[in-house]
Amino acid sequence: MTVVLFYIISLFVSMILLMQIVIVSKHRNNMHFVFFCVLASVSLFGYLTIARANTLSVAIVGMQLTYVGRCYLEFVALMILYSFCNLKPSKLFYIPLVSLCTLTLFSTFCIGENNLFIKDLKLLQTNGFSYVEYQNGPLIYVFYAQVIFLFILFVLASLYAIRNKNRVAYSNCWRVIGLMSIAVVSFLIDCFLDVEVKVYPFSYILMELLLALMARTMHLYDIDSNIVNYVLQQRDYGYIFVDMKRNYLGSNYAAQKMLPQLKTISIGSSFAKQSVTATDKLSDWLDEFDDLISKEESVHRLTDNTRTFGCIIRPLMIGENKKQFGYTIVIYDDSQQQRYIHLLNDYNSVLEEKVQEKIEHIEDMQNRIVISMANIVENRDFSTGDHIKRTSNTVKLFVEYLDRMKPELHISDTFAENVWRAAPMHDLGKLSIRDYILTKPGKFTAEEYDEMKTHSEKGAQIVKQVLEDIEEPEFLEVAVNIAHYHHEKWDGSGYPEGLKGEEIPLEARIMALADVFDALVSERCYKEAMDYDSAFQVIQDSLGTHFDPVLGKCFTECKNELIELYELENASA
Repeated sequence: MTVVLFYIISLFVSMILLMQIVIVSKHRNNMHFVFFCVLASVSLFGYLTIARANTLSVAIVGMQLTYVGRCYLEFVALMILYSFCNLKPSKLFYIPLVSLCTLTLFSTFCIGENNLFIKDLKLLQTNGFSYVEYQNGPLIYVFYAQVIFLFILFVLASLYAIRNKNRVAYSNCWRVIGLMSIAVVSFLIDCFLDVEVKVYPFSYILMELLLALMARTMHLYDIDSNIVNYVLQQRDYGYIFVDMKRNYLGSNYAAQKMLPQLKTISIGSSFAKQSVTATDKLSDWLDEFDDLISKEESVHRLTDNTRTFGCIIRPLMIGENKKQFGYTIVIYDDSQQQRYIHLLNDYNSVLEEKVQEKIEHIEDMQNRIVISMANIVENRDFSTGDHIKRTSNTVKLFVEYLDRMKPELHISDTFAENVWRAAPMHDLGKLSIRDYILTKPGKFTAEEYDEMKTHSEKGAQIVKQVLEDIEEPEFLEVAVNIAHYHHEKWDGSGYPEGLKGEEIPLEARIMALADVFDALVSERCYKEAMDYDSAFQVIQDSLGTHFDPVLGKCFTECKNELIELYELENASA
């Protein structure tokens, strides 16, 4: 009776451990543990049945129950070790193992019917309990071969675990190795020692105790579960889950706190049909997400009363094949961030305005300096009058016309602005001309004219020295070219370098038209002012020789605007 009582206590303890592991495994992937404990409990029940059997037929049923656990126990232990070692064999690996275990189990069904598995069965009783004596049949060696084969696989997996201790749950792997060792040792004792009381059922309790201990700690090594638990417990981020049919699957506490409307939605109900503003918008964004080519994530903003929420939609994947099962909607309070952005934008706007004011102020100072230098030249040359002012206005009117009416010339706004800003500097080189030549009222001698012609080259040098460190390179180039080449002619007869055609920079060709036109229509100490029609006729006659024929034709097209400009200048003089 002592042995029977021990079997009863062992079965009772086994059932308690099974219930504990089931409870611990409720939210974790510990199904191998549960399966192991079920098999152990069934086997223990078989041993108890044998111990209390009064007939051989009842004992045979008990023996068959013991092999239900014994045929699969090593295989399940191997699967537990593989899970700890992060080994994921293919299905082709499992099929022969499961088939071998199942074949062994079915062979036990012939116990008592024939001599294939065991033979010469005798039911004996001693000290108040029953046990069975028998001889081995041929099929039992298949069972032995199965145990040996599984043990070899287990040893290989154990060696892998020891070698890769930095990649696996090392302590738990040793526990599984201990569990398997208990099973093998007790199996060898039962097979090779002639004992009336089997050791194997007692080892079940030790193995289940080890499993219970592992079940309580294994979640510490389950990275995926730890990540999920951490994410769901975050109070700063809400998570909403929706399946492919837009059915609401649930949400965490943070999401319900941010969007209290979620509390009114029933699990499994259509997410798209809720009469809630927030879910309507989320449904629309889910539709937009389906239309995306790259379905990785989409980001939106959701405003609810006085708060602003960031909303990230991602696909919800399951399985090794990463098949989309639904959608994950991540919600986070973005109100403070948006306030920061608004404040930053306001600050940037104010800063931009102040910077623009400073830029305009600097540009105005630069323009005033340039105009002042040009006025110094004009004050020395009494014959030119307000030549600088008139030519600058003429250039501005002309380049604006080209920019507006002649797109084929590709006159950009920046280039047009640079040309009219640089126009007052075209004669700065006259600062280097001696006074008696510059102020001479009559015709120049050949030597005097040669010196006068040097003003264009010297003007380019002055412009470069004055503006090189304070102006943009594009403007500097335009200003230097205007000062240097505005006396070049289309046919190459100009000075200082005798450039011809399009060798002459565009800005210099524009300046030449304005410069000559002003000289024609303005009164000088040595000539009368020419009427406008005659002046335009001179320009017309000089197209292709003095002036660019294309630009010259465009200049004549501005005749009415130019006359009006000069009339206003004369009226205000």
